[in-house]
Amino acid sequence: MQEKPSTPQKILIVRMTAIGDVAHVLPALNALRLAMPDARIDWLVDEIPAQILMGHPQINHLQVLRRRWRKEFRRHFFSEIRPFFRRLRAERYDWAIDFQGLTKSGLAAYFSGATRIIGFGDRDGRELNKLFTNVKVRPRPGLHIVEKNISLLAPLGIENPPIQFVFPDFEADKVSFDDSGFYAAVNPGAGWQTKRLPVSTLAALCARLNTQKGMRIVITWGPGEEELSKDLLQKIAKAGANAEMSPPTTLRQLARLISRAGLFIGGDTGPSHIAAALGIPTISFFGASDAKRNRPYGEHCNTIQNTEIPCIPCWKTRCRFKDARHLACLNSITAGDLYDSALRLLESKCAK
Repeated sequence: MQEKPSTPQKILIVRMTAIGDVAHVLPALNALRLAMPDARIDWLVDEIPAQILMGHPQINHLQVLRRRWRKEFRRHFFSEIRPFFRRLRAERYDWAIDFQGLTKSGLAAYFSGATRIIGFGDRDGRELNKLFTNVKVRPRPGLHIVEKNISLLAPLGIENPPIQFVFPDFEADKVSFDDSGFYAAVNPGAGWQTKRLPVSTLAALCARLNTQKGMRIVITWGPGEEELSKDLLQKIAKAGANAEMSPPTTLRQLARLISRAGLFIGGDTGPSHIAAALGIPTISFFGASDAKRNRPYGEHCNTIQNTEIPCIPCWKTRCRFKDARHLACLNSITAGDLYDSALRLLESKCAK
């Protein structure tokens, strides 16, 4: 048996983006804090996902890096980037844990000056990442990314801990919106074209849930998604059903709104992963990404992906086909598939 390493005093978590991926690291943070209650645990993160970590009871300090720092490296190196990493290096971290596995995260971990840098030794250590890690972990194949993340704690003597998501308190982030009673939160947006279900499919689903089951439908949206959400709202109305759009929200306000929902429906995107982690019954649909690896992780989750499509998972942000195969991964998912999955999920939750 490998000897347990001495307990580090200062640990830096490196997971800078994106919202759902940051949420997937929370069980590893929880396991780390339970095993090392007196250690200082900081988190290096970009400014947008940092919102859901502010005030987290298990984090000592957030090291917030300005968005797009790598793409603007030359322009802002002397004014912002070098001073930031000098301050980070002055913390003298014992260990850095790179949960992101990219060149940018490897560089950030290296610039932190941590004595030891844990990272993925398998294909989750992508690009030039392996050049910057000196403790490499090769997780067992077939694991969900939440479980892969936890496997990075093995060099610290932490193995097979219970999986638990801990969030900061979002109670103070209430938005002007009636979040009482049961409602289904439906999120049509996603950063990739290959993660967005056709609006017509979502509209048909929402219409059935509203007219046949009497569900209140609330369309959630983020920056750049307002027109998409309005299009969904109009199509639901044309189908003879009722729905409403949530007001503009911060990420924390959106998390609070999601936490009050009785059902959440969305793709492989941050709000879906937050919903599942908060224990909300979640229906997710997957296109280009791998549902086995990336599906929302929680007790009450159903994920739909048409695995008969031969190019799944392609991990492309846009579909490369221009013919009948264009977005077949998403176009083949029907409103009926989602409707039946939602009813089964809610029935199974009630049975428990």
